Amino acid sequence: MSKDEEKGYLKYLDRNFILEASAGTGKTHSILKRIETLLNSSEGANLKMSELVAITFTEKAATELRNKVRHSLEQLMNSNTGKERKKFERWISEFEQAQISTIHSFSASLLRKRPIEAGVSPGFGVLDETESGFLFEKTWEKWLEAKLREESEQDNKLGLFGQLRMAEIKPEDIKELALELYNNRDLYEENKNALTNIKEPIDFKEAKKTFQLLYKRVKELAPIPRLNRGFEQLNNLLELFKSAPEKVWLTFSSNDLKKEEKWKSSPEGTEIKNQLIKVFEKIRVQHLAKLIGYIDDFFRLLEEEKRKAEVLDFQDLLLKAVQLVRENQEAREFFKRKFKYILVDEFQDTDPLQVELIFLLCEKEGEFAKNWQKVNLVPGKLFIVGDPKQSIYRFRRADLEIYEQAKNLLLNSSSAGKGILKENHRSHPGILEWVNLAFREQFQPEPGIQPEYQPLVSANQDSALSLKPPLTKPVIILELEGDEEEKVDAKTTREIEAQAVCDFIEWAVERVKVRDKINQPDTERVAQYKDFAILYPAHEQAEFIINELKAREIPFQTDTGGDFLSKDEILGLISIFKVISNPMDEVSLISALRSIFLAVSDIELFNYKRANFSWNWLEASPDEKSFPALSSAFIFLKELYQAKDKSSIPFLIDQIIEHSKIEKIRKLDFRFNQILLNLERLKAFARQMESSDAFSLYDWLLWLEGLSGEGLSWSELFVKEANNAVSLLTYHKSKGLEFPIVILTDLCHELNYTLPTLLKDWKQKKLALSLGKFYTLNFDEMKEKDKRHNQAERVRNLYVACTRAKQYLVIPDSRKIYDTKSSYLGLLESGLPQGEGALLELEKIMEIKSAKNFKQEKTKTKNQEKELLIFAKQKAKSTKLEQEKIAFAQAHREKWEQARKTLELVAPSAEEADWQELEGGKARDLALEKGAIIHQVIEQAGTQNLETALCLAQRLAKEKGLEEELGEIENLIKNFWQSQFKSIIDKAQSFQEVPFLLEAEGRLYRGRIDLIFREEQGLGLVDFKTDRISPEQIDKYSERYLKQMSIYQKALSRLKNEKLSQAIIYYLRLNAQKKI
Repeated sequence: MSKDEEKGYLKYLDRNFILEASAGTGKTHSILKRIETLLNSSEGANLKMSELVAITFTEKAATELRNKVRHSLEQLMNSNTGKERKKFERWISEFEQAQISTIHSFSASLLRKRPIEAGVSPGFGVLDETESGFLFEKTWEKWLEAKLREESEQDNKLGLFGQLRMAEIKPEDIKELALELYNNRDLYEENKNALTNIKEPIDFKEAKKTFQLLYKRVKELAPIPRLNRGFEQLNNLLELFKSAPEKVWLTFSSNDLKKEEKWKSSPEGTEIKNQLIKVFEKIRVQHLAKLIGYIDDFFRLLEEEKRKAEVLDFQDLLLKAVQLVRENQEAREFFKRKFKYILVDEFQDTDPLQVELIFLLCEKEGEFAKNWQKVNLVPGKLFIVGDPKQSIYRFRRADLEIYEQAKNLLLNSSSAGKGILKENHRSHPGILEWVNLAFREQFQPEPGIQPEYQPLVSANQDSALSLKPPLTKPVIILELEGDEEEKVDAKTTREIEAQAVCDFIEWAVERVKVRDKINQPDTERVAQYKDFAILYPAHEQAEFIINELKAREIPFQTDTGGDFLSKDEILGLISIFKVISNPMDEVSLISALRSIFLAVSDIELFNYKRANFSWNWLEASPDEKSFPALSSAFIFLKELYQAKDKSSIPFLIDQIIEHSKIEKIRKLDFRFNQILLNLERLKAFARQMESSDAFSLYDWLLWLEGLSGEGLSWSELFVKEANNAVSLLTYHKSKGLEFPIVILTDLCHELNYTLPTLLKDWKQKKLALSLGKFYTLNFDEMKEKDKRHNQAERVRNLYVACTRAKQYLVIPDSRKIYDTKSSYLGLLESGLPQGEGALLELEKIMEIKSAKNFKQEKTKTKNQEKELLIFAKQKAKSTKLEQEKIAFAQAHREKWEQARKTLELVAPSAEEADWQELEGGKARDLALEKGAIIHQVIEQAGTQNLETALCLAQRLAKEKGLEEELGEIENLIKNFWQSQFKSIIDKAQSFQEVPFLLEAEGRLYRGRIDLIFREEQGLGLVDFKTDRISPEQIDKYSERYLKQMSIYQKALSRLKNEKLSQAIIYYLRLNAQKKI
């Protein structure tokens, strides 16, 4: 397809358009360009911003698109004059009225405009996924308790839950089914009658009577060993459990009576067996129908709870918005007139409700189709962008069949266009060539299940794209080898893979060259940890790579819920709350005592236990001299216990933090900042939860226990471990991201099919259920189709993962040590070396390396485990300075290990004048928090533009709860961006937030210098201050910092052959400086 054809979506504005954009071709950019073209056209001349709708998949994408559209409007305004300029000025003034948002935010806006017609409270609140999950859990516990109590009061009769327990179905299984049904309640409502109304009910007596007739027929047949054996087994069980036949009918299974078994020698035997199977199915379907009736009762209770609280969850927003425009003709007409253009991004991941809402709103005025598939579209109103090859969210209700229905409806409308974007701007051409080779045969087209493969074409064919040594080819095959020639199991394979991957990362960091922009050679630099992404199919097996990264102290970040919950501070906090909730919980008590908050040593615990003292901390009072930490911990736990019923959860967390002294320790070790941020996240959620009625400590613990559930939004709890860290992500989570170096792991993951609880067919509006041995009659039929969907989506998942790579794609090859035919690696077989002949096609783009080639020699001694590297934040360009840096670090390693045992550890800021003279305690804390934000912004965004810096400041202020201080923070940042020091960071060789270690006057000083820069005369250092002072007070206040600046100067002077040219205190509020 020519570029002219690709850009057809910008020419034909009077046509509805579907644009299929392959990976890295710019889906979101195409929406931006369509909007720009509309605004510059005669069709858009009289457009109001409130008439424009752009729907994105995530809040992040919506924010980015809003910023880009606004920036574009400002540029167009500045490039025009007269009437044209006024048009853009008007659009900018109206910009906040534009509906550029997620589908849920858009749906909420529709409901708020027509709440009465929609049947919702005008002031309804919206529950996020976490709050919705908590309400579900709390209501479920209440409902289940009532149901179980009701059953226990039945005399000599086993109720439904008792019978299900007999069939090894636990309450947790039933809750999972209820949650699945509730998350798909639109499809459930369509199928409820079919699921709960049984046409030919059967009881246990009738079932036994039917069996006896069939048993008699079996006896009369010529012997069929398996049939006879199965019937005899069932007959014996029915005789044995005469008084409890339900135990047999609900639990019996036999390999001799399989549904698919056919006896060609005896068609009658097959027919008898199938009749018996139908009896079992009828009985179990009846129980399933009764259970669904119970669950429906739970749904009514849950809806009532939401109605009383006047809240809606995300699914409610869609359901009620669709219901409003589908059933209310006047409301539909109102919204059809209101919105003139609707653009939708990531359409391949759109669920059926979203499709229905969009198409109903794009219907021609004056028409009122009852079915979205029957609407006549307004020409040019609808523009959708997607890539069916990247449809990977079936678990979130995305459906390719619905996508194809929508696509065909659009293309068959009176005025329609279609475009395909193939030119990839993200990845090295060699990676794209490899992806095409690996996936062209894996995409087996099947309508509604798998799209046809569209080869990727590089937009970057420049010779300047050639990769430099030590890695000159973009695809690296990392051959894994074991110690033995025999094959190994999956666990051992994952361990070998984790070691090989970490070997490669350690080898590649600061050695391999990468670019921030693939087609710009001037952005080339050495690789840092942040340039690596390790991708895997599922979190469950990530522990192997995580453990290896931890063991080697390679910084990494991951958004797994389990990893967050496994952090020491979170485990310790949960243990403390469990203890004050249940003082008899000794297991939690020991965990709490050993936590960073109470810090009782194992030796003290052992001695206390050996002395046979009581663990009843409410009554025990350990001797303070013999057990100082334990005594303090018991006293503190008693204080928390007394405060728990009259204090908020956030207050209790604050008390725990204050007792632990983490706030003070964090000045000496940056890792405690991360701990505090994690705790702040939990405090924020506690505040959110406490806004609901009757929130108790029990509710808090229930919520914490439920955090590992897949349905909760872990991105909200995710805090980066470090700015320079390896990213660990599932294939799903990597979507929309890109990294210079991508490493695929756990490719030995087997492609087994896991039987789901719920099967959905959106096109036919059918639903099938499975619960243990209980399943609906249509389950087997729908299962076969679901298997094909499942296999097709796994191919797409792997395709998404491979196309995240910009310069290097690293593939660990475990074929020598593990049988990989039915694994993810097997899906990549077409792109893997098969022998010398096959390698010729790949040799220009692929490099095959034994994993052992990257293994580094381990030369660290025990005392070198805590290396002190000054200027660790950036790689120095000067070889001489780099050598001095290494020498500086080596000179201090052993001193650090020895001195820390005998010297007082002090932060240089402790030498400042008495803060009480300057500001009160709370004011000082606030000032420190604001200062920390400003320092972090300058460190992380110092080389960026002011807009980027202000965006970062806004995010940090929000994280720390300092939104009210944002204006002041932004003013200080603007002052810095106008100062000479911003120019120094941009142009001179400079280093920010430089850590140092200094032994002086019997103390060990450990701190950071804000800015060091090189000039002709030597090295200069700058310390930033945010003091609220007047110009006349500069000299007086600078005297207070002389001691601190002296420490900085001494630390820097330890770099031999480097002259210290000047030391400066820079006061950001005044944009003024004082040389020391």
